[in-house]
Amino acid sequence: MKLQANALFITVVISMIIALMASMLILSAYYNKTSILLNFKKERLVSNANSGINLILGDEHVVEYDTPISVDLFQTGNDSVNLKKCVWGVFEIASATAYKHKDSSSQTVLYGYKPDTILKSAMYLSDQNRALFLCGTTKIKGVCYLPEAGVKRAYIEGQGYINSDLIDGTEKRSKTVLPKLDEKLSAYLAKQFLDTNASVNTAEIPDTIHHSFSKPTLVIEIGNSIFTLNQKVLSGNIMIKSKGKLIISAENKLNNIQVYATAIVVEENFKGTLQLFARDSLIIHKNCTLNYPSALGIIKDRFKLFQQFIKIEEGSVVEGICFGFCSVTDLNRVRITVDEKALVYGQLYSDGFAEIKGTVHGHVTCGNFRLRTPSSTYDNHLLNATIDFSKLSTTFVGSALLPSVKEKKVILNLE
Repeated sequence: MKLQANALFITVVISMIIALMASMLILSAYYNKTSILLNFKKERLVSNANSGINLILGDEHVVEYDTPISVDLFQTGNDSVNLKKCVWGVFEIASATAYKHKDSSSQTVLYGYKPDTILKSAMYLSDQNRALFLCGTTKIKGVCYLPEAGVKRAYIEGQGYINSDLIDGTEKRSKTVLPKLDEKLSAYLAKQFLDTNASVNTAEIPDTIHHSFSKPTLVIEIGNSIFTLNQKVLSGNIMIKSKGKLIISAENKLNNIQVYATAIVVEENFKGTLQLFARDSLIIHKNCTLNYPSALGIIKDRFKLFQQFIKIEEGSVVEGICFGFCSVTDLNRVRITVDEKALVYGQLYSDGFAEIKGTVHGHVTCGNFRLRTPSSTYDNHLLNATIDFSKLSTTFVGSALLPSVKEKKVILNLE
């Protein structure tokens, strides 16, 4: 009788263990299936968000600027994506949010445009019935659009031209007018100096701000005085505006923000990624580094007795786009100066004068090269300058502001 009871007990225990193991297997299978379905759903949302970005990049008219829309990607009712695009300085931003019930996945990218044929050259110098004169160690490599008068050797400041070839590349004829900037984008940039839509005033600027591009732009209004931005960590969807002079110290950490001011000064040794736009002057002091995709712009939209200018001092590096344009008829055209041992990596456009004493790895478009020395000023002269298009990466992405083929390319992913 005792043996029978023990056998029964063992049988019950074994049955319970088997039942428990079976339950665990069923539960594990359920959770595995649930996890697979969730991962599949997540992957599909991510894929749909990527498809939304590709749709914006591939179709110019699928969504208008600053006008969000919802799209059913495959017309099945199961793949809805919210799309939006907007201008961000000289570049543009595309965002896509794929959603299904309460789940969603978002992607935001900064994008630009591939350069056209002219911007794939070393220079475009407008034809003002004057030749281009080369002196000293000047080196020009790449296709060059030059005046009918061509390019010649010159002897100034005690230096003649020392290289054997004048141009290391093909020469083509330029026109009397420069390739035009995009009218809508140039008008948009000029308008930013007039808009007053501040979200934060000077006294309220926190030491650290990271503002997501999924939120409305945070606009910081500084006012009319001279103001020094110091020891701030600012990144993301932030725009700073000033009707006075703004000084940016090297103690700031600034990433992907925009700045609009009457005058801008970046102090020595600053490092960051910025788009800086000024109405009167923009000075990058010595040994600064503005990483790609940065932009420097002078936008002359009013008459002034003095010449508006951008100046990049010795030892500084600007990776991206430098431009200056005058939207009013004025003899004092914009000047962009690249000092000795300074480097512009990308594209430089001045509808007035370019003073290249340093190096441009990329392209230069200008109405006139101007060289100022202690003894004199020379038109269409380059002394000890380097303009080398071959040093610019073939994957470089520019802006719709400059002549482009309207083929969009992603520059970086944004938060």
